[in-house]
Order: sequence, then structure tokens, then C-alpha cells
Amino acid sequence: MKRVNFGIKIELCETRVLLYIILFVLSSALSTLHRSLIAFSALQLGHGPRATVLASYQVTEADLRYYQADWQRLQQLRKVEQVSAAFSSC
Repeated sequence: MKRVNFGIKIELCETRVLLYIILFVLSSALSTLHRSLIAFSALQLGHGPRATVLASYQVTEADLRYYQADWQRLQQLRKVEQVSAAFSSC
């Protein structure tokens, strides 16, 4: 097994488990809307298979369908902000 050095030697597998525990604790404190938006972002960035991303953020396909309009609205706002920033720098 590959070892990663963070000042102490931790096996990569143990690091992954710790990451999933942290992700579980953080995601369970968030609303379904917020977990869904984060899952949409992770999917858009290609962070793993869809089923893994959904399980990691504790959302379902039904949650994503329900919040899809919110995600699209957020994406539109982001595009507007990018265009606005480009014009303000001129």
C-alpha cells in the first residue's frame, strides 16, 4: 500500500476513510438544497462516478431533479457575474 507523508506516515486508505468521515459530518449538517448544489458542482467538475458523488453528499436523483432549477439559476448568475467582471475591468 502506498504511504503518504503528512509529518507522520498515514496509509492512503486511512486518509481516504478520514476524508469520507469528514465529508459525511459536513454534509449531514447542510440542507438537502445545499448538498444537492454541491453534488451538482462535483458532477460538473467530474469528481468521480455519479453514484459515488450522490452517496458522498447524501442526495438522490430525485433531490437533483427537484433542485435542478436552482442549480441552473445559480449557473446563470455566475455567468452574469463573469461578464460583469470582464466589462468592469475594461
